[in-house]
Amino acid sequence: MVRLYSGWTGVAAADDVSGWLDGEVAGYTAAGLQVELVVRYKPAAPGAGSPAAFADYVRGLVRRYGPDSRFVSLQVTNEANIPAAPDAADGAFEGATQAVVKGVVAAKDQARRGGFGQLGIGFSWAYDERPVASSEFWSALGRLGGREFADAVDWVGLDTYPGTWGAKIPLSNLLPGQAAAAVKESVRSLRDCFMPLAGLGRSTRLHIAENGSPTGPARSE
Repeated sequence: MVRLYSGWTGVAAADDVSGWLDGEVAGYTAAGLQVELVVRYKPAAPGAGSPAAFADYVRGLVRRYGPDSRFVSLQVTNEANIPAAPDAADGAFEGATQAVVKGVVAAKDQARRGGFGQLGIGFSWAYDERPVASSEFWSALGRLGGREFADAVDWVGLDTYPGTWGAKIPLSNLLPGQAAAAVKESVRSLRDCFMPLAGLGRSTRLHIAENGSPTGPARSE
């Protein structure tokens, strides 16, 4: 599966995918590969956020690519729980939590209308060692989306980078075991602690959406 990234800004020219993204999706699926598309929520100007407009945009992408049987996965927003990293995480933008809910519901509705049964709809969560902030984020998803949102979610993607933005893991021969324990804890906390706050039970699949470890001096690739 090839994972592609796109995004909504609210600027029509910037959001036009008729050239580059059409070509990438068609090229990869014609080669026999499956495609997963991430659609970020990143309004171009302060105060320009519109979860409803984002949801309409996502709906259009489902109509556009859903007929391709190898277009199998759509991630609505990216890391909407992280507030201070606009280059990577949608939580830096006003309305990001609402965009998750409205975007997921719209995408699933359009997939059902089009009969695109191969297309799974999900969203991502970056492992965050701020338990109160995480609880507030997941509770807000449940409060804003209710049963309609929970029924629309096929999967939740986990972004976990042990030792990167959370607690640092020092370089030593203990690093592999500590990194493994950190990943295991991120999966456990997501499944057992946070997803239930949004009404998502064990029938909702988990994906490891992003994973990595920092490199640098004394820590080679």
